[in-house]
Amino acid sequence: MPTQKKFHQIYIGLVTEDKERLAQKAKAKDLTSTELAREAIRWYLDYHEKTGGKAKEAEISQAIRCATEGLIKATVTPKTKMNFHTHEQQSLVRQ
Repeated sequence: MPTQKKFHQIYIGLVTEDKERLAQKAKAKDLTSTELAREAIRWYLDYHEKTGGKAKEAEISQAIRCATEGLIKATVTPKTKMNFHTHEQQSLVRQ
């Protein structure tokens, strides 16, 4: 017979809007707010253990790079094309 886990209580404060969002999401998933909060905390802890907190930084770096590439492509004209000096800048223009 499996042993039942012992839970320890913690207390957190939520603003009304977040408490309502939690209740709505829990209801949609057929869970209590406590069960959903426990699931969210477990996911957060697992995620940070796996990534060391670095994944968010990588996401932001990638987003900045994509935005920069888009700006370069949008502003390049045949005249400005010659002004790019690095190989990386030139390759962005060719795409």
